[in-house]
Amino acid sequence: QQNQMTLTQSLGNLEYNIQVLELEKTSLKQQLRKQIEEEVNIGKQLQQKYGDGSIDLEKGEFIPVS
Repeated sequence: QQNQMTLTQSLGNLEYNIQVLELEKTSLKQQLRKQIEEEVNIGKQLQQKYGDGSIDLEKGEFIPVS
C-alpha cells in the first residue's frame, strides 16, 4: 500500500507539473503571436515609408527594388 500511495502521489505531482507547463506554453504562444504581429506591422510601416526593398543588416542600409 505504501508503494501504491507513493506512485499515486508521484503521478499527481507529475500531472500538476504538466498543467503548469501547458499554461506556460499557452502564454508563450500568445507572446509569439504578438511578436509576429508587431514585426508584420513594422514591416508594413517601413514599406509605406520607404517603398519596396530590403535591408542589409550588416551595413544597415536600405536597398530599394530596381
